[in-house]
Amino acid sequence: MANEPINDDLVTIKIVTTLGEAEIAAAVLEDNGIRAFVPNANASAVMPHLFTAINTWGVKVQVMARDAQAAGEVLGLDDRIEGDAENIDDDAPEPDEPTADQYARRAKNAACIGLLFTPILFYSIYCAFKASVAKYIAPPRNRTRYRLNMLVALVILLLHVAIWVMVAYMFSRPDAYMPGPGIPIEGHPIHISL
Repeated sequence: MANEPINDDLVTIKIVTTLGEAEIAAAVLEDNGIRAFVPNANASAVMPHLFTAINTWGVKVQVMARDAQAAGEVLGLDDRIEGDAENIDDDAPEPDEPTADQYARRAKNAACIGLLFTPILFYSIYCAFKASVAKYIAPPRNRTRYRLNMLVALVILLLHVAIWVMVAYMFSRPDAYMPGPGIPIEGHPIHISL
């Protein structure tokens, strides 16, 4: 089964964009007698909108280290397999270190989700800050997309700030927006006083 954990050294054989692609690759490997594992499959199945917003690396398909070469041949991959030290390019960024592009995309996605679930906005602010710092370490690959993602994230964050300022102002002066008992409402034919 593709989702059960394997107690052996695991090697990431392929990284795909969606859970469906990962499950198909794992099923192909299983059909060829190679045990495969898709980490975080349950989390991505339960909340795919949050999973894709936060996980911009993609979904990993892992196999046991001893089956890595055979799995690469089954999936039609080249000789470069993650974890194979002699074939990894030293200049490529580590998968655990997101680039400025990835942070900008996360900031935009989290800001959009924050429209429905406000606490996610703090994560969006964090990602926007990390994206602005990361661009000086390694320039973004696609400057236009980076700028667009950052602009959308910042506009949504500013919209949230404006909404919260208006709400705070409304609650600080309730008499200006909600008439209390005994105060007539202009144009309303019925006057209620308690």
